[in-house]
Amino acid sequence: MLFQNHGLVSILDFGDAYIGSPEQEFRQLYRINDLILTAAAKKYEELSGKRLNIEASRAWAIVQELAVYAELLVKKDTEHPSFLRAAQNLTKWLPEGAWGIPSKTSRVSKQ
Repeated sequence: MLFQNHGLVSILDFGDAYIGSPEQEFRQLYRINDLILTAAAKKYEELSGKRLNIEASRAWAIVQELAVYAELLVKKDTEHPSFLRAAQNLTKWLPEGAWGIPSKTSRVSKQ
């Protein structure tokens, strides 16, 4: 709980908070672009003396965007900014996929 002037001003819930590996934490930089991730990884390695697995950071970013994409697709919330961002990133990172907004006429083929 945070107090100001003897009054409660907010309540913070850290129930799901944790510190991930450096690769997990750096995944957000890949969502900006690969140059930012690469530059930050180089600086991290220089300052910490530890090696960062950039491919793992990229994989974490892809998995995160896949989760957002799938969750909002199931909810049919394809206009949500997070869905649109995920579709854009997945199109860039995994161009062989069809990451656009599904059309109302598209159907899943039965195998």
